[in-house]
Amino acid sequence: MSFNSIPEFSFSLINDRDPDTIKALKNALTTHGFFTITDHGIDDDLLSASYSMSKKFFELEKLQRILTLTLRWEALGDTHHLAKKLH
Repeated sequence: MSFNSIPEFSFSLINDRDPDTIKALKNALTTHGFFTITDHGIDDDLLSASYSMSKKFFELEKLQRILTLTLRWEALGDTHHLAKKLH
């Protein structure tokens, strides 16, 4: 695997637990720390909207990001682990 490109894996090969794919996936996580998955069936419009929302979130000031996350977790009723990370 080259550092000039993001490692790419087919969802069906991961799902089938193809031994060569799993080995390459472990290597990608060890050397790159991330990878992309193809053939996942997620709609391109949904992916684009997710990337757009993520970009907008990380353009916020740090305090605003923390407040946004805190409010989201409070709405879900699960703030204890977030509070620990903030202290």
